[in-house]
Amino acid sequence: MVFKLSKEQQKKHLLFICASGTDRSPCAVSFFESSDKYEAKSCGVSSPITEFPITDEAVKWADLFIVMDERNKQDFTAKYPEIDNKKVILLDISSDFKRYDNEMMKLMKTKLKQECLL
Repeated sequence: MVFKLSKEQQKKHLLFICASGTDRSPCAVSFFESSDKYEAKSCGVSSPITEFPITDEAVKWADLFIVMDERNKQDFTAKYPEIDNKKVILLDISSDFKRYDNEMMKLMKTKLKQECLL
C-alpha cells in the first residue's frame, strides 16, 4: 500500500522572525500565501510588545528560519541555541520600515529571490 502525502504535508515550513512580529515578518509571509512549495508564519523575538511571540511549537514546526536583521538573529539564537545556523537566513531588512512599505516590499522580494525562495 502506498500513501501519498497531501500538499500541506509536502510543503516546507518557513518561520519569519522580526522584533515584534507586526511589520516586517507578516509582510514576508504575504509572499507565500498561495505557494505550493512553502507554508509561512511570522513571529516576534525581540520586543516586549510582540503580538505573536516566538514559541517552542513554532520552532519545532519550522524547517527554515528567516530573520529580518542581525539583532533578531542574535535574540533568536540566544533563545534557541540548539538551532543549526545553517537553517537561519538573515535578510538584513531594517526595522525602520512600516508594514507593507513599498520600498521594503521590493527589497524583501529581491532578497527572497536571492535566497531561491521565490
